[in-house]
Amino acid sequence: MDILGNYLNNQDISILLEDGSETTEVCIFDFGNYFLVEFFRGNGSETRIFEKNTQTEQQLFHSQLSIKKLRYLGLNNPIHDHVVC
Repeated sequence: MDILGNYLNNQDISILLEDGSETTEVCIFDFGNYFLVEFFRGNGSETRIFEKNTQTEQQLFHSQLSIKKLRYLGLNNPIHDHVVC
């Protein structure tokens, strides 16, 4: 456990707020002009892409997040992954 604890101290890891959503891992990536949010498991496994702006950055990196909040963000700033990639 001590080894794992030392490893996690060097990572930017957050635990999302519980909101009743199916359990999944989520990664948020910064790709220059876009943020990419990847949901890894379950029926809702998907990739969402957001244009990089101050408001989205604030919501993704400086607020309390839950799965539902992350999914709701896509409704305000929709970009289809096949259009960008």
